[in-house]
Formats: sequence, C-alpha cells, structure tokens
Amino acid sequence: MDELFDLVDSNSTGIPEPLRKKIVETFNIFVKTVKARLVYPSSSRLPQQFMEDFFGRLGLLLDELDSLTFKVEADRILYEELEVYRAQSKSENFAHAFFRDGIVYFQFKQGVLFKELESFTEIIARMMRSA
Repeated sequence: MDELFDLVDSNSTGIPEPLRKKIVETFNIFVKTVKARLVYPSSSRLPQQFMEDFFGRLGLLLDELDSLTFKVEADRILYEELEVYRAQSKSENFAHAFFRDGIVYFQFKQGVLFKELESFTEIIARMMRSA
C-alpha cells in the first residue's frame, strides 16, 4: 500500500510541489463554489463567500502563471498532466457537466473579472442541475 501512495504522490508533472498544491486547492474551491450555488438558496451568504475565496485565490495564482488551462475528460479534469479532479461517483461527476456538452478544455486568464467568474460558476451550476 505504501508503494501505491508513493506512486500516486510522485511529481511526474514537473510542476513544483507548492504550485501543484495551490492549483489543486484553487480548483477545489472552484468546485465548492459551484456546488454551493446548487445547494444553498440565493439569499444565503455562503455561496458568495466561496465565490470571494475562489476569486482571491485564482487571482493570486494567475499573477504567478498568467493563465490556467484545464483539460476535461469524462471523469476527471487536468492541469497539464496534474489531475485536479476525479469523479468519486457517477452521480457526482463535476467533469461530466463539461464533457457531455463537448467542452474539452477551459481557461482562466489573468485579469478575469469577479463578475465574469460569478457568471461562469452560475452557468456551470445550471449545467449540473440539468444533468
């Protein structure tokens, strides 16, 4: 079992570990932001708090990288070769919401506005609702 953990944990992507961690954490906040829009009523403050956290983290990451391009597969999402998301079940497959509609990649660029991210997360939430 330890060997499997070492293989999964190894950095075969060439992305430095601190940067890998930031990318994965930021993507996780993105997923949580979309899911919060699905679960909580629009009157709740929680989805807005997730959105603000996502915007802040993404902005810092884009200051470092200029852009983030994510490749979408049927059950996972990658940044370069780094897996940032893998579906745990068919019923909760975040990647599938993109994939089934033919979206094979998406990109965030430096200078993205809060309102643009807010609209994007709302669109993704709607896509997931219709699944």
